Amino acid sequence: MRTILKSVGFVLLVLGVIAAIIAAFIFVPTLFGAPNGDNAANSDVASAESEIDPQCRVDGVLAYMSGQQGFGEDDFVVGEERVDKTAPEFSRTGPLGFGIDGAIVDDRASLQALFESEEPVYQLIQETQLKMLDQYDREVVLDARNWEIVQTNVASTLNGNTGLLDGAVISAGDTFSQAGDAAWVFVDSATCTVPRATHDSMGNLVDPNSAETDKPVGFIRVGCKNPGNGFVPILPPPPVVVIEPKDPSQDPGARGSSQDGRGGNNDQGRGEYTSPETTTQPPAEPRVNPSTPPTVPPATAGPAPAPTLDPAPPPPPQPSAPPSSAPETRCVPIPGIEDCS
Repeated sequence: MRTILKSVGFVLLVLGVIAAIIAAFIFVPTLFGAPNGDNAANSDVASAESEIDPQCRVDGVLAYMSGQQGFGEDDFVVGEERVDKTAPEFSRTGPLGFGIDGAIVDDRASLQALFESEEPVYQLIQETQLKMLDQYDREVVLDARNWEIVQTNVASTLNGNTGLLDGAVISAGDTFSQAGDAAWVFVDSATCTVPRATHDSMGNLVDPNSAETDKPVGFIRVGCKNPGNGFVPILPPPPVVVIEPKDPSQDPGARGSSQDGRGGNNDQGRGEYTSPETTTQPPAEPRVNPSTPPTVPPATAGPAPAPTLDPAPPPPPQPSAPPSSAPETRCVPIPGIEDCS
């Protein structure tokens, strides 16, 4: 009987060990993040994030700012780890800004929260970007991984800046911005470029014949969250060239500091060289000046010459009119026609 009980206990022990091993295979992977349920979804998100190279976004914004918009290499910075969030212009908001309670989009997480927000104000921003970049799917445009932050180190102009008034998007025109302003720019992660938008921030269709630098891009300011068309640097005016008259005292030739022309002194002409010894010298007699010519006295004045008479005879006198036969009427008779009677 005791032997039977021991056998039964041993079987129960073996069954317990097997059950524990099965439970471990079922529950332990789940506890440690096996790709089941929600954890599988998280794994998919992680793999999707790895498909977008951060350097791709940076390269696209670098090419946009320097190669297309004319910023110098020291005029801006790209990337969350490089922007100066303490700059006053970085978080500046205004009365027409889209921000709620002063909130700003200073990192990628807050930008993604904006894209997923149900707030009417933020949905206006979403719809603005979807209209500007209508050549891309909604999921691509409203994915913060396709956006990169850029901050200017120089004063700039914000093309097509918008504002929010009574729940509607209004145009704020081109707006001046001090150094330190920042914005998120949309980057095509397939080509690593900043694409040009088909519509501007106010929803107007862009003329395809416009210059590339004039076409808008996906653009959201960090502080105001205002959609806009992009950054343009404010370049200093060209230097004024003043043309002054030449100062002869500064002529290097006059001061004896002319550079050696390095020209040769060897005459390559066809003439023959004659040494000073064989050259015929002029005579050594002193030069005799010619005598002074005699002075001719002026001619004395004589009588005035007689005037020359006109050889042509004078014309004959003209016949006078016949006398009037009727002086009281002052009539002059015409012979053979009338007699003034």
